[in-house]
Amino acid sequence: MSARNKNQQKQMFRFLAGHLLIGLFTGWPILAIFIVFDFGGLRSLATLNQLEYLVYPLLAVFFAITFGSTAMGIGIMSLKNEQDTTKGKSIKIEPTMGLAEVQTVKIGAQR
Repeated sequence: MSARNKNQQKQMFRFLAGHLLIGLFTGWPILAIFIVFDFGGLRSLATLNQLEYLVYPLLAVFFAITFGSTAMGIGIMSLKNEQDTTKGKSIKIEPTMGLAEVQTVKIGAQR
């Protein structure tokens, strides 16, 4: 693996980690608001359960997965290619499976 490739991997990792943190710091306050104000009876359901000590960590983990992956996906979709002349962050993403060209496939309808 070349030094340039390692640098790109580190850059992409930092980019994704930053967006993951944005998702976490968005999702967990929303979860806290849901619990404090008992939206949808969430706190009531959790306190009526005998495994209350397990409910809150599971909610935190699933909110982290949901909001973290959403923020990372938004970050990836908002990337610009290096050839773009617009201002902003740019990370060049290359195909990893050797599929550099798009091929058209003709599909005929049968009756």
